[in-house]
Amino acid sequence: MSASSVLVPAVGWWPRCSRKPEPRSSCWRPGRHGIPERIPRCSLGLTNPPDVVRARSDLSGNLTRASADGNSKASPTPWPPVNGLIRARMLGGRTNHWGRISLRYGPADFRRRSLDGLGDDWPIGYEDLKPYYDALDRLVGLFGSVEGLANEPDGIFQPPPRPRCYELLIKQSCDRLGITCIPSRMSILTQAHNGRSACHYCGQCGRGCRTGSNFSSPTVLLPPALATGRLTVMTNAMAREVTTNTSGLATGVSYVNTEDGKEYQVRARIVVLAASACESARLLLNSKSPRFSDGLAN
Repeated sequence: MSASSVLVPAVGWWPRCSRKPEPRSSCWRPGRHGIPERIPRCSLGLTNPPDVVRARSDLSGNLTRASADGNSKASPTPWPPVNGLIRARMLGGRTNHWGRISLRYGPADFRRRSLDGLGDDWPIGYEDLKPYYDALDRLVGLFGSVEGLANEPDGIFQPPPRPRCYELLIKQSCDRLGITCIPSRMSILTQAHNGRSACHYCGQCGRGCRTGSNFSSPTVLLPPALATGRLTVMTNAMAREVTTNTSGLATGVSYVNTEDGKEYQVRARIVVLAASACESARLLLNSKSPRFSDGLAN
C-alpha cells in the first residue's frame, strides 16, 4: 500500500492553530512549498477512486453542543455549556485539545488474566509493540526521563522541562516517603524536532498550538502525508455510512456535505474506520444493507 492514494473525509475544517489555510469547503492537496491548496470537490469524481478512504467523523473548528439524545445543535456552543457534551468539529478532532500525556503499555498490561485473573491476555506482548512505540516517539517527539520502572517502559525522550519550585518540594517529599515521583511523559517538544519549534510555555495547549510544539494530527501527521502527493483531505464531509457490495465488503463511504446538506459517495478499495468509539459505532450502525440489516458487522 506504499503507493496508494488516500482520501480523508473530515467533518470539520482545518483548525486555525495548524498554520494551514482556513477553508470553508472542498478538498485540499499539496501546493507550492507544501502549502495545501483547494481543489474542487467535483474533481474527485468516481471514475478514479482513491485506494483508501480513511473515514473520520471527528468529535472535535466549530463548537457544537450535543444533547443527551446525541443530536448536535448547529449553532455555536454557549459557554459555559448549559448541559450535554462539547463537540469541537475540526480536522484532527480531539488531538487538537487533549492533554498530551503519552504513556506506553507495560509488559504486565498484556497479561492481566495470567497475573490477576481478570479480563484476557493479549495475543501479543510489549516487545511486539515496542518498535512501533519507538517509531512514533521519533516522529512525534516526547519529553520524559529514563527511569527503568518495571511496568512503565521508557521511550525515546527529549529532556523534560525544568521543575517549578513547588514541584521540587513535592519531589523532595516523595523521596523522603519512598514514593516514586518522575517528570510527566508528554507529546510536547522541549527541543526543535522535524521542523517544529520547541515549546515556549505559553500555556494554551488546550487551544491547539500555532508553533506545532505539541502533538496534533493536523500539525504532525498530515503535513508529511500531504507531502507525498498521495493524500487528499476533504473537509466539511460528515461521514454517514460505509457502503458495501453484495458480498458484504466495504466499497466506500457515503457522506453529507455540511455546507450544502447534500449526500455524496466516494469509493475505495479499502475503508479504514478511524472515528473513535462513539462515531465509529454510529457509522457501523448506520451502515445497513440486506446482508447487515442491523448495521455493518452487527
